[in-house]
Amino acid sequence: MHTFLKLTISAVASLGILPESSEKRFDENDFKVLEQTAKDQEFTGAMAIFQGNQLVFNYSSGETNAETSLANGLDVRFNVGSIGKSLTSILVFRQVETGNIDLDQTVDQYLPESERVPNDSLITVRHLLTNTSGLGDFFESPEYVEGKRYDVSGLFSLVQKMPLIKDRPDTGLDYSNSGFIVLGRILEHIHGKPYQSIVQEELLNPLNINYSKPSPLASGWKLENETWTLGEGNDPESWSSAGGIFLSIEELHRLISFLVKDGYLKQGTKELMWTPQVQPAHEPPFVHYAFGWMVEKPQDLHFIGHNGGVRGFQAAFRYLPQSDTYIYTFSNRENGAEGLFMKALMQLIEKAG
Repeated sequence: MHTFLKLTISAVASLGILPESSEKRFDENDFKVLEQTAKDQEFTGAMAIFQGNQLVFNYSSGETNAETSLANGLDVRFNVGSIGKSLTSILVFRQVETGNIDLDQTVDQYLPESERVPNDSLITVRHLLTNTSGLGDFFESPEYVEGKRYDVSGLFSLVQKMPLIKDRPDTGLDYSNSGFIVLGRILEHIHGKPYQSIVQEELLNPLNINYSKPSPLASGWKLENETWTLGEGNDPESWSSAGGIFLSIEELHRLISFLVKDGYLKQGTKELMWTPQVQPAHEPPFVHYAFGWMVEKPQDLHFIGHNGGVRGFQAAFRYLPQSDTYIYTFSNRENGAEGLFMKALMQLIEKAG
């Protein structure tokens, strides 16, 4: 649930994040190349590019699952993996706006004595959001069971028992699913309800999206011993503040575009949320992690978004504020989105160069 998609250009430019005029970044030849790339890579899933409010490119192939033979499309829900961390970030910053959360307050001030976390008197909300807490990854817990249905509460009990991967916070970026589980638990205490209910009420209800309503679901496949088998990420009820929610491209675009147009947060809060905080090791210098969001600034471009991957699915999206462009790629095959998604980004980078 934490694969970084790598770019290969080294120039950096700093831009603002206000949406500007809908300057077209892609042309018809770009779309033809993307379609051919998808065919060459035997892409299974869905891809969409929006320019402002207009859908300018839409490609899908493959089936949601072998039983229904329903074709993949923009209305099919996929496990979006760690893209869910960006949703958690929105929820946290809504509480920052109301004064219920202080980014620089330590975790122990938000959780009861019975729910202690290693180093919780040193780790702040800022550390959790920027993957600098040193808490590590609950997937590495010896008690974690693949395929078991988990929610925030169940995963939090694993996090409490795990050793730190760093003695002190704020000593570099170490991608931490555990840190986002702690954020989810803090939100549950503030709201007095489970994390999944918070997402429904705070983020989905304003868009008239009912998560419990029956919707087309993709089944995710992983490659094992040269054979495609069902992956572990196929339970739409097993998701948390670290990720795993099932959304369609159409639903995620409604959510992201609503955010862009100040639907969830004030403009100043949104700018803070998208402000680069730390640079991942072994990445190009223009790649940064903000507060639950990836921010990349190659050439004169500005990409904001997140990636997600679980056994059976891969997803990624980027928003370009300078041209009000949105790029989404979801695949129901393990590592199936990266090639096509990166092709689209590289088209833009090459033009900018």
